[in-house]
Amino acid sequence: MRRVAFLAFVVGALAGSAFAAETTGWKGSIDASLSFVEGNRNTDSVLIIGKMKQVGTNDRKIVDGLYNFSRQTNNLGNFETSTDLWSLGGRYERDFGNKSFWYVSARFDRDGVNDLNLRQVYGAGLGYTMFATDVSTWRISVGASQVLEDYQSGNTDYFGLQATSDYTRQLDAKLSLEHSFLYVPNVDDFEDYFFVSSLGLSYKLNERMKAGFRWIVNFDATPSAGSRKQNRTYAFTLGYSF
Repeated sequence: MRRVAFLAFVVGALAGSAFAAETTGWKGSIDASLSFVEGNRNTDSVLIIGKMKQVGTNDRKIVDGLYNFSRQTNNLGNFETSTDLWSLGGRYERDFGNKSFWYVSARFDRDGVNDLNLRQVYGAGLGYTMFATDVSTWRISVGASQVLEDYQSGNTDYFGLQATSDYTRQLDAKLSLEHSFLYVPNVDDFEDYFFVSSLGLSYKLNERMKAGFRWIVNFDATPSAGSRKQNRTYAFTLGYSF
């Protein structure tokens, strides 16, 4: 029931996003990988990635989100959840000068398997456009952040640095590559950090549809006791651009 409700929400959000893009100048895409297997061990997995961007004359507004869930039956026939995480982020960039910009950002993460109820990351800093052409773009930024983490075992909060990289390249008329990276270390203890990396290849099927591959890494150097530090996802996806 939970899965059906979530998929219904995604369909509604997609329709609403496409309408908003047509009326406000937002552009974006949503990629999904769904797998439901019935056999000796039943397996369900859902990966949904969305991103929207509005580009002005000298500013950019970016919203992105991810939902990643998987489970399988054990030897007793009961389902065990292996992945249950979501994230939602927003970012505003404003140019000053030819290639420089400042930004403010916010990010929210939840990881049910690793007992993370909610992580909040608020940041601000400066960025630089390494290059921006019709074929490829690369923007990097550094700044300060405040991190608030609510684990089931307790709460932590700290001030950190924040480094990001956002790279895209059109490899040919239909094939494109993108990679984004976020690194947030604790300024008082550089062994306490987390980072998120997302690498994607997309092949254009028509004006709206695309097929692709995603490799996503989430790493928390100091997770809750008994939790894994790293979560990796590999998935083939179908996508819709608007």
